[in-house]
Amino acid sequence: MVRLFTMGYPAGLTPSVHQNQPIMKLTIMLFSLGIAMSIVLPAQTTTTPVKGSWKMVKSKYGDEKEYTDYAKEGLLTYKLFTGTRWAGSSYDTKTRKISGTNGGTYTLTGQTYTETVEYFSWDATTEGKTFQFSVTIENGMLHQFGYIEYKGNTKYLIDEWYTRVD
Repeated sequence: MVRLFTMGYPAGLTPSVHQNQPIMKLTIMLFSLGIAMSIVLPAQTTTTPVKGSWKMVKSKYGDEKEYTDYAKEGLLTYKLFTGTRWAGSSYDTKTRKISGTNGGTYTLTGQTYTETVEYFSWDATTEGKTFQFSVTIENGMLHQFGYIEYKGNTKYLIDEWYTRVD
């Protein structure tokens, strides 16, 4: 019997073609399974419909009855989302001072947005807590609605509207 591939095996100890059949079958089976899974299973991704930078247009907080118009009031607030993290920053263009920052991690399943706060300059007791919101994109605007625990109020309204800036 002539053996073409003897590299890596001591002389006279190369496996025969029949000895390699189980390995070959396993290789073909795993390869086929990989192809089947890539067709059937959706790819894991960090892309979400909220990923990117958003500029706040209007908001209502706590017991406010009317929305605050950010452009009219000289307020500039951005919220940024990566695939798993969020960060916010607010700036008062009239006083030229940063009014606050916040951030943490999030998940988004359908319209259920779950936010865990890692830092929150307005109320440190909010840090480490997790809150659920409804998040929708309506007419190109992101709408975040729900409640957080803020300065002792366990049902503090958050109703924010953003426009995408990137």
